[in-house]
Amino acid sequence: MKKLGFKTYCIDPDHSAISHAEKVVKVNGAFHGDVLNININNRFELITFNKVLEHLVNPVDHLKKSRDYLKNNGILYIELPEGDRIIKKNIIENRSEFAVEHYTVYNKNSINKLLSESGFEMLQSEVITDPSGKYTIYAFAKLL
Repeated sequence: MKKLGFKTYCIDPDHSAISHAEKVVKVNGAFHGDVLNININNRFELITFNKVLEHLVNPVDHLKKSRDYLKNNGILYIELPEGDRIIKKNIIENRSEFAVEHYTVYNKNSINKLLSESGFEMLQSEVITDPSGKYTIYAFAKLL
């Protein structure tokens, strides 16, 4: 996004990630913490949660709070581990999508429910396989 000329910002609970974002990536703003405990006096056209929500105990709370920072016509992008294909193929063992630090794994139904409960309307969703081999589901959504 930065290479395309957009102003970019990030939130991360890890001080070293914030330092990297500021010094190497040169984001326009980096905030330490998470969306529930920061205060930003800005609204954004795009907010992304890329492989984040599965690490949170209550992702609905985080998505609801993100609405405070999204412009009325803004877009939310989320990317999450997808579990249906793994379960159908019975290959759960040693799959990072089911790692112990993941509280949840998603499918098309659950991602739609997550967005709906958070006050978003899904625009598009797709199940893909990352170049790394991870099974992923992503979605674009807008405010209800």
